[in-house]
Amino acid sequence: MLGSIPRNTIFMYIISVIKGFQYKLDINCFLYIPYIKHYKKNDFYYIKKNLIYKNKNKLKIGYPYLKKFVVISKIICHLKGNKKIIFKKKRRKGYKKKIGYRTKFTKIKILFIKNNGA
Repeated sequence: MLGSIPRNTIFMYIISVIKGFQYKLDINCFLYIPYIKHYKKNDFYYIKKNLIYKNKNKLKIGYPYLKKFVVISKIICHLKGNKKIIFKKKRRKGYKKKIGYRTKFTKIKILFIKNNGA
């Protein structure tokens, strides 16, 4: 079909702050964010720190945040990232230290963007 709109064209998105990081969110997207402690699988997570909202031809910018927009997401699972290894050594002293860790993440799915006013 000529003139049809491609499926991956995004008409609406919102830029939000989650745990100090900025993310560009659109509906039905999956996102890996830093670990959220007190939420379990299938809980709803509300994102209220939204910076920019963009619809087809509308753009709203918050000062610093948009007060009337809330992003509703669902927690899919908690998981760990790849191993990071830190190795410390002092030459000729016999001092060696091997430390490692795995960063925890939370996978969320954006359900919808809610406008409480306007």
